[in-house]
Amino acid sequence: MMNSFIKTENPPIILIGMHRSGTTMVASMLQQLGLFIGEDLDENSESMFFVNHNDWMFRQCGGSWDNPNSIQWLYQNSEIMGLTDDYIKERISSVTAISYIGLKRFILGIRPLSGMKGKVWGWKDPRNTFTLRFWLRLFPGAKVIHIYRNGVPVAASLRARERRLLMMAMKRHHLRMLIGIYKLISKKSGFIWSNRCLTLEGGYTLWEEYVKAAMNSMSIVGDNGYSLKYEEFLSAPVKYLSDLVSFCGIEVSKERIKEIASQVRPGRGEAHESDDELSRFGDSVRQRPLMIQLGYDGKVK
Repeated sequence: MMNSFIKTENPPIILIGMHRSGTTMVASMLQQLGLFIGEDLDENSESMFFVNHNDWMFRQCGGSWDNPNSIQWLYQNSEIMGLTDDYIKERISSVTAISYIGLKRFILGIRPLSGMKGKVWGWKDPRNTFTLRFWLRLFPGAKVIHIYRNGVPVAASLRARERRLLMMAMKRHHLRMLIGIYKLISKKSGFIWSNRCLTLEGGYTLWEEYVKAAMNSMSIVGDNGYSLKYEEFLSAPVKYLSDLVSFCGIEVSKERIKEIASQVRPGRGEAHESDDELSRFGDSVRQRPLMIQLGYDGKVK
C-alpha cells in the first residue's frame, strides 16, 4: 500500500504515456479547454518544473527517460523515498513553484499542495509513467490519463528525431573540432538524446517498457484512471475529448469541444503505412504479446 501523507482537496490530473504517442496533442487540447498544466511549458506542453523533478528522481538511481526501469531502486529504499518526499514537498511549497504556477498565483497564495484553489490542474510528462508511484504518495486521489499508441510508428518517430539530432550534432562537432573549442571547454551532455532510440528495435522495446508500466499504474488507480488509444482518438476526437473533459471535471461548452476537436487531422495516424522498412519491422513485432493485447497485431496505424 502506498504511504501517503498529503490529502489535497483538489488533486491533480496527471498525464502519462510513452513519448511520441499523442500525449502532447491531448495535453494541448485539454489546456485549451481549461486544464491548467503550468506556465513554464516547453514545445511538448510539458511543465519544466515537473520534468526537472522527474529527471532528478531518475538520476538518483542511474536512470533516464530512455532507461526508466532503474526507478525501481528508488522505490525499494524507504529511507531514500522519505527523503525524496521531504525534498519535493519543500520544492513544491517554495518560491521555486513560481515556474509552474506563475508569479501572480504565487503572490495570491495559490499552491499545488493546497489544491490550486479549486482550479482544474495537472501536468503532462511521459516520465510520469515511471515516477507516478511517487506522485501518488504526494497526491492521493490524483486522476491519471494514459495515452497509448502502436509501438511501431512510435519507434519510427523516435528514430527520425534522433537521426535529425545526430546530423546536427555532427555539424556542430566538426565545427568545434576545426576551431579547437574542445581544448578549452568540455561537453556537458551527449551528442543526441538517446542512442537506444537510433534503432527501431531500441525504440520499440522502450515503448514496451512504458506501456507495461502505465498499464500496471492504471490497474492501481482504478476509477481514477482513463486510458485513451491514440488511433481511436483520431477517429472520434469530439467523443473522446468530451469523455476527457468529463473525467477531468472541466466545465466547457459542447461547441468549444467541437472547435478544439477540429484541430485533429485523422490521417496522421497512418503516416507510416507506406514505408517498406517500417512495414517489415511491423511484421517482425506484430505477434509480440503486447501488440496482440492492445489490438495492434493487424495493419500498422
